[in-house]
Amino acid sequence: MTLPRDLGDGLSLRRGRATDARALALFNADVLRAQDSPEPNDGLAGWTEDLMTGRHPWFVPEDALIVEDASGRIVTAGMLVSQTLAFGGVRIPAGQPELIGTRTEYRGRGLVRTLFDTLHAWSAERGHLMQFIAGIPWFYRQFGYEMAIERGGGPVIFVDAWSAAPAEPDAEFRMRPLVASDAAFAARLDAGAARRYLLTVPRDEALWRYEVEGHRATSALRQVWWIVERRDGQPVAVVSHMKRLDGRVLPVTTFEVAGGVPWRTVWDTAARELRAIGEGLADRDGKSTLRSFGFRWLGRQHPLYQVLGFTGLRRPTAIYTRVPDLP
Repeated sequence: MTLPRDLGDGLSLRRGRATDARALALFNADVLRAQDSPEPNDGLAGWTEDLMTGRHPWFVPEDALIVEDASGRIVTAGMLVSQTLAFGGVRIPAGQPELIGTRTEYRGRGLVRTLFDTLHAWSAERGHLMQFIAGIPWFYRQFGYEMAIERGGGPVIFVDAWSAAPAEPDAEFRMRPLVASDAAFAARLDAGAARRYLLTVPRDEALWRYEVEGHRATSALRQVWWIVERRDGQPVAVVSHMKRLDGRVLPVTTFEVAGGVPWRTVWDTAARELRAIGEGLADRDGKSTLRSFGFRWLGRQHPLYQVLGFTGLRRPTAIYTRVPDLP
């Protein structure tokens, strides 16, 4: 599809450029606000700038798609991030449309459909066999998507109901920040964990380095990453959590332990640290207290659920999936 393309009414469709980074970030922050929020979404602005400044290993600024008016003002935009999924161990090239938005006064003109037609054409040209996107329930069905991949769900554990012995000075395990040099260990641990799931997103060392170093502080996707290691410095686990509380809940987003290492002992070490971190975030944000740890991103088959004996799992939501040619 030849771009730029005249859409009529003074509008044109074009690829993104590196120089669009700030303008596109401000557009997404304004258009994609949290529901009923009076403030722009700074987290999505940060994520946009991560992508548009070349931090992601599989995305370049030209993978953004922009509709602008005659004055150069962005009125509709979206992006296509190339990804690789693994289904039963089989690698599947996939496209992830993201950060789709239109200014209110331009809605109802078919601009998002034009956007998706182009993004889907790009995806096909790259050999992607499917696309996936997280978004508004039911909205993306009109573009050929169905809510098909489980997302979220899982339990919470109230910190007042959890107990563990205080850490000893010579404790077997300790927790420290995960750094880029840990990427090889994290990738090996990730590959081992993937064997328990039917559908995964394989993360090689480059993608792990992006996870650790590629997100600016304001990005909605930035997480806080930790290594649990033995006293001799041998890493045995990777732990992550979101950078702020969700209400009074600290979302724990990753908890993976190397083979042969006791999960419960590692959890006791991590939980002591996580509780202190959560209480610090509550104080920082003026919340009354940390209430619980949340595990909705771990997936309902996660071993930690069996180790700690959770009950009453919350129902998951879903990610939209589009497979244009199923055979």
